[in-house]
Amino acid sequence: MKLSFIGHVLFATGIGNSGSSTNSEIVSFNGSLSCSIPNYPTALAYAAGGIVDGVPMVCGGHNYGGGVGPQSDCYSLQSNTWTYSASMTSGRSGLSAVPLNGGLWVMGGWIGSDTTSTEFVFSNGTIQPGPNLPQTRRDGCSVLLPNGKVMLLGGIATRKSVIAFDPITNSFSTNPNLINDRWEAGCALFKSALHGNRPVVLAVGGGSATTEVFDYTVANSWEQIGSLPLTSTYGGIRAVTSTSGNGAYAQFEDKLYELSCDSASCSWSQLSEGLSVGLKHAVALHLPMGSDLCPTTTTTTTTATTSTSMSGMPQYETILLMGRNNQDDPLPTIIMDVDGGGVNCTVNHPITVPRHAVGGLLDNQYPIHCGGSNVGWDDAAGYEQGCYEFGESIAFQQLSVKRYRAAAVVLDDSRLWVTGGVDGYPNYLASTEYVSLDPTKRGPGPDMPMALWTHCLVRIDATHAMLLGGSSSGRIANTWTIDFDTETWTAGPDMMVTRDVHGCAILDSGLVVVAGGDKKSSVEILKPGSNSWTQGPELPFQLNAFTMMTNGLNGFLTIGGWSQTRSERLNEIWEMVCDGEDNCNDWTIKAYFDQSRQPPLVSMWIPESVVPDNC
Repeated sequence: MKLSFIGHVLFATGIGNSGSSTNSEIVSFNGSLSCSIPNYPTALAYAAGGIVDGVPMVCGGHNYGGGVGPQSDCYSLQSNTWTYSASMTSGRSGLSAVPLNGGLWVMGGWIGSDTTSTEFVFSNGTIQPGPNLPQTRRDGCSVLLPNGKVMLLGGIATRKSVIAFDPITNSFSTNPNLINDRWEAGCALFKSALHGNRPVVLAVGGGSATTEVFDYTVANSWEQIGSLPLTSTYGGIRAVTSTSGNGAYAQFEDKLYELSCDSASCSWSQLSEGLSVGLKHAVALHLPMGSDLCPTTTTTTTTATTSTSMSGMPQYETILLMGRNNQDDPLPTIIMDVDGGGVNCTVNHPITVPRHAVGGLLDNQYPIHCGGSNVGWDDAAGYEQGCYEFGESIAFQQLSVKRYRAAAVVLDDSRLWVTGGVDGYPNYLASTEYVSLDPTKRGPGPDMPMALWTHCLVRIDATHAMLLGGSSSGRIANTWTIDFDTETWTAGPDMMVTRDVHGCAILDSGLVVVAGGDKKSSVEILKPGSNSWTQGPELPFQLNAFTMMTNGLNGFLTIGGWSQTRSERLNEIWEMVCDGEDNCNDWTIKAYFDQSRQPPLVSMWIPESVVPDNC
């Protein structure tokens, strides 16, 4: 798990010396900021917010001391302007909120009385009811965990209570109680050196200046780690993860504090930065990667590196996702920083990228896509035969035949090897061909051992690739490896189960992973030098028609797809991290993108030079 941010935190609304405040300001923790933003439209406190579609959104609250009750309106800060986004079904104050399922999940609070109700607020103004909390919860705190669950802590009537919500099962579970009563407290997630660099949940303030953490992946109790250097013990403290991801910042009145941990202990220190006015009960949000608010003047983590990793692929920090759902559902291309947790921007193509197209990054700078279908799977007349550069409407190459549900892999940076598929169901193809921006590198490739579609490919090295599974007359568990120098295939170890519409990827170490497929959640691992597959950590649900790729460092990502278990398309990216011994941890939620997408997206890591200027 990597937690990192660009270092700019928005603080909005709250209680000042004269009651509720409209104050909004951005504090930079990396010294690169020089700008101002407008105040919030209404003087409020006890509001809550989150990042929705890459934009800060704030909802609810009430005018403390001003005689105005709970508010229902939500506003988003974009292009340096607060803009009305939506109205909740009722006014809420003392609520908590986290980004979830493409919207802002607002929970509990005061609506004239304490409430168990929740709802989802979307940037297009849509409101959807959420699951009721097990009990009323006002002035509590909530944290989104890497595994996709939401942890809710404390509150006026639930002072030591901690529960977790699982959006997959739509159910709540009870977690160990806090050590101290906490209401109007701050909470955050960070990676703690004191706890083996595992993610831990922090709870700070709310009735006292004490601090405690929950090492939730291994521990069954909270641990007290010291206190903030405060003379006041009132509530209204806010906390966010630190820029590095390895600690936390806390805000109280006009002071800012940083929690840092090493392998022996954790401690707080007061920072030189501070707010222009003293506030309690504010909203504190990290600005996301790609935010159009207060552009940075120094290089941030979206800069491409020049190191190489993952089977010779350059190690970048931005992913490009191309594809559509149905023939009447064209979708823009997504460009996102996965570690930033969300979409940087969406880009509309001159043409719609077909369903089940294939593609890759050529010459380390040109994203391309080929083939696929612009209509249904059974209408060959609507299949695409062209290959296009990202953002171009004229094909640079025509495939030798139309190919739908083919598989492809970039071989030597300049060539995409496109294999199999159908050119009209059920005309399965065994043929392959090379796609390149250099016309001298195009042409037919070696036939596959059998005609297949819905199969999977990984590039082993410059002269070898592996073919895994697929179907024609039926699903298969076979694997083969090709030597491009001799154009000969060698049978490899059969997978433990047959697979099609599955995912596969390979690490630099040679570790190969296959996952999912039709009505499957199982994962198999083939370690370097092994002649047999072993069971890997199971996906949280059945998953097919998704993209699988490496995380650019030490693990694997699944992107989108269709889950039979959940009966829905996904807008989620899940991650499985592996250690130096090729032992892999359980899957955890990594990020979300704009909306659910099912057919395997054309997905690739891209350098910063490819990212459009408006991202």
